Order: sequence, then structure tokens, then C-alpha cells
Amino acid sequence: MKSSTLWFLCIAAVILGILFALGTRELSNDQAAPGTARVMPSEGDELVVFRLFDVSRLEPAFDEFGRSVPAIDGENLADTNRALKRESLTIDLALDGAVEYKALMNQGDTLVYAWQARGGDVYYDFHAHPPDANPDFFTRYKEGEGQADQGTVLAAYAGQHGWYWLNISNGPVSIELEVAGFYDELVKIELY
Repeated sequence: MKSSTLWFLCIAAVILGILFALGTRELSNDQAAPGTARVMPSEGDELVVFRLFDVSRLEPAFDEFGRSVPAIDGENLADTNRALKRESLTIDLALDGAVEYKALMNQGDTLVYAWQARGGDVYYDFHAHPPDANPDFFTRYKEGEGQADQGTVLAAYAGQHGWYWLNISNGPVSIELEVAGFYDELVKIELY
């Protein structure tokens, strides 16, 4: 994958992290686009709301001296003390082989990913498990069959967020995985 593509994916992860970290502040003049997303809070936490804006509905604002001022001030910004991580892995799967890799993430962390299978199709299940939860509970982000996928995930809860791959081709497959974002580490999960 080209480094320009990875940087684009990194920027997307940062933007999603910013959106997730926004508070519940109400906007004046109905400036928020319809479909505001809400993330249910943990016990004792506030409801997290993030918004996308229809810039065609925003009017320029001016101060008493006629200078332009921000239409939105302080929205879509969240600081982090975590380092941005980037990793690339090559994962070899034998005929009928399976593997699982997960990013250990905190609530609100973001991850941008892209993977490509060389040599054939794989079944994939992109999902998450919270720590210390019922082992039958999980969140599925995406499931399918194919040779590539990419996207961004925003961790709604702390836990393991990642992929299970099963080789469904007629020979060995090599998966090239690239991830970037704010997360603790990328780990291989031992399958029983």
C-alpha cells in the first residue's frame, strides 16, 4: 500500500476520534446535519454525541469590527496523549487455515485499516469483544468473503477489535494488513 494512502487512512482515524470525543453541546440555528449519531454512555458517563455539518447551512459570522469569526468554535476537536501507531503485517494462511488478529483499544480509540489477500479469497469477520464480558457477547462490524477490505473503526467500548480470516481458496493465501490509529497493541489471538 502506498504511504499516501496510509496517511489518508491515518487522518481519517484522527477525524473519527475527534468526532467521538465531542460532548453534548447543542448548536444554535439548527446547524447540525440530520442523523446525529449518539453513542450510549458507560455507567456514570455522559452521552457522547458527534455531528456532521452541512456547510451550505452555515452563515458567516462577524465580530464588532467586521472581522470574520468561526462559525463553529471548538467542535470536532479532541486532544489525546497517545502516540499514533502504524503497523504492517504479512499473514500466511495455508489451505483451510484460519487466524485472528485484534487491536487492543480503549473506548473512543480509532483505527484505520486496509487488508488485501493475495492468492485467493478469504472469509472475514471483523468484530469486537469487551474485556470481562460474557464470552458469547460480541459486536460485528463487517462480515464477508473476498480479497480486500478497508475502513475505519471507532471503539464504542474498550476491548479487542479485529479480524478473523479463514482461507476459502484452493491454495495458500497471504494477507497484507496495514493498521494505523490510536490503540494499545495489535495481537494474534490463539485459536483453539
